[in-house]
Amino acid sequence: DTPRGDEFVALVRERLPEKTFRHVVSVARTMLDVAEQAGITREQAVTAGLLHDLCKPMKPAELADAARGYGITEYLDTPNLLHGPVAAEECRQKLGVTDEEVIDAIRWHTTGRAEWGRVGQALFYSDFSEPRRPHRQAAIAREKFREKGFDAALRYVVEQKFHYVKTRFEPDPHAQAFEEWVRATIPA
Repeated sequence: DTPRGDEFVALVRERLPEKTFRHVVSVARTMLDVAEQAGITREQAVTAGLLHDLCKPMKPAELADAARGYGITEYLDTPNLLHGPVAAEECRQKLGVTDEEVIDAIRWHTTGRAEWGRVGQALFYSDFSEPRRPHRQAAIAREKFREKGFDAALRYVVEQKFHYVKTRFEPDPHAQAFEEWVRATIPA
């Protein structure tokens, strides 16, 4: 029920593997569930939710080539972090998405960033906690949202995601800054 929702559903159905397609639809639905509390529009929720993983299925070399074509130099050797920036530019330059909050949300959806807008925060929460996610923390995050509201649920997601990341990888500087910013500014 948003101006380009049907168009974006058709696009992701065509471009994404079935599992990823079901994921992005579920993320968009989850974003609609939190939109009012997060202070974002339905159109922002649907657009960011559906398009955030638009470039995830690309092969690493193809993703790096696309990034270079868009002038993106960060994450060239990290495809899991590169798919967001490439998708953001594809949304802007090929799909004509003009909402900078949506573009920013898609760009940073894997790491977050300090002083991130509410569309990005809603996407970060929704990508982690949509009902198709198999980890129990997703269900706990949805429960926190129902019981304590969006900000408490977002804080929980940030704590859980970055605890997991820190046990397996060297944390990305943007992710570290996002975690610190959330702890300092988002009420528990």
